[in-house]
Amino acid sequence: MQVVSGAALIGADAPITSASSTTAAAASQPKDRAHVDGLTILVEVIASLTGSVRIAIERAEGLLVEHLQQHCSAEIY
Repeated sequence: MQVVSGAALIGADAPITSASSTTAAAASQPKDRAHVDGLTILVEVIASLTGSVRIAIERAEGLLVEHLQQHCSAEIY
């Protein structure tokens, strides 16, 4: 059984229980780091799109309300 502390998962120095797990942990750290970097980039992309999407939704809502006001007799709040 491999025991790795949370500190080892983020790249800090931490004891690992056996030589075989040292090799396994060393081999997986670059892969784990790549996953973390990929997720970080994904979060940044989503955050950058949030403002644009919000503006587009507000514009679409405005156009819908305008259209309904022109073509419906009911009042829209």
